[in-house]
Formats: sequence, structure tokens, C-alpha cells
Amino acid sequence: MNLGLVDWGVGGLSVYQRLISKKLNITYLSDSGAMPYGKMAKPQLIQRLQLVCDFFRTKNIQHIVIACNAASTVLNEVKRKNPDLVFYGMLDSGAELVRKSKVENSLIIGGKRTVLSKYFQTRFKNSRIKTQVKIAQPLSAFIEKGDMSSILFQRSLKKVFSNLKFKPDSVLLACTHYPAIEKQIKQLVPTAKILDPSTMIIKKISRKKEINFLKKTDQFYTTGLPSSMVKSAQKAFGLNIRKLTKISL
Repeated sequence: MNLGLVDWGVGGLSVYQRLISKKLNITYLSDSGAMPYGKMAKPQLIQRLQLVCDFFRTKNIQHIVIACNAASTVLNEVKRKNPDLVFYGMLDSGAELVRKSKVENSLIIGGKRTVLSKYFQTRFKNSRIKTQVKIAQPLSAFIEKGDMSSILFQRSLKKVFSNLKFKPDSVLLACTHYPAIEKQIKQLVPTAKILDPSTMIIKKISRKKEINFLKKTDQFYTTGLPSSMVKSAQKAFGLNIRKLTKISL
């Protein structure tokens, strides 16, 4: 059985890179031809993800990684509409990773939709783990453009880590773009553990006996501009996509 990954842009490639060693047949879809998932109204986002599910069905894919935290905020609704599919979301994986990492003071950074969903605030409301959830919205746009070194990027990154309520012993990357700047984040919080939710997703997928682990050929699709995706993938993750197909949903 094949595995599908979807993100609005190239952020989900951080999850893809962790899956490469698992010898899976992976179909990656960048839906950058649509409005950014974090800016869509909830009904619109659910409708868009339904089109994504329908696309993966045409590829005989029943296991889908929603490799986007913003999209994962409506995952429960998508699951109810598609009981025949198996989904892996970023939010539950992120919360699980924080709980299992033996940390006490965790900073959670993500996009605006993710933070305003109150998912993490609710999950850790009565927890022994202290959390602070901050919007780091500009960062994904910089990474999508391959800009991870400009003065403007550096200022934006430092702003995210300013005026914290406590010194974090961990930072949860609640956006799949952020692993691309893990080194830069580590420089600002050198003693903190960097937590990437995709590690939990990999563990869950590895336990699935029905998934085909005999790798053949990965496929890449985009609803946006192929040239932009190829450029962004190389700059952000050092990934060279040789064949990319443009589609419409």
C-alpha cells in the first residue's frame, strides 16, 4: 500500500525526508495553487482537503499524512467524511511528543491558525508541563521562499523567541516548515530540546503492517508552480525533485 503526504507548500518535505529511509512508496502533493491552508475559512479548508482525499484515492492511496499543522486543525471533520482512509495528523503527534519527552517547560511555535485553534492550550491545560504557545507566522513564508539567512528573516526569528514567559527546556516545531531552520532555532535556545512531531508519525507508520515497505518510485505533484516548488525544495531542504507533475483539484 502506498502512502500519501499533503501540505500546502514544501514544509511537508521535512516529513518526507524522515520517511525516505523507510522504503515506502510515497506520493507527495503540494497544494500551493490554492489559498494557504492557514488562511482558509474552516468550511473551505474541509472542502479542499476532501478534494485532496479524492485525489489520493485515484492513486490507490489509503494512508494519508496531513503534513501541515493548520490543515490538521480540521482533521476530525475530514476523518468523519472519509472513514475508509487512515490519517496521520501533526497536532496529536506534537502533543504526544511533548508528553513523552520528559520536559517541564515547553515553547510551542506554529502558524496563526494552529495557535488560535487553542489545540495545544487545551491539551496541556491541566498538565504538569508548562507550555507557552506563540505565533511564528512569518517564518514559513521565508522558508517557502528559501530565505533563511536574510536580515529580515533573522529579525523575525528573534522576535518569536523574545518576551518569553519562561526559559524553555524544549521547543515544539508546530509547523512542518520549521525543521528547515532547526539550527538557527538551536542557536537562540541552545539548551532546549528541539521536538519535531514527524518523529511520532514515523513511529506510527512503521507499525502499520498493511503499508508496502518495498520502495519503488516516489511521485511529486503540485497544484501551484512546479518551478517554484523545485526551487523551494532545494533551498529549504536540499532536496532535488527531478520529476514534478502539475495538477488541478
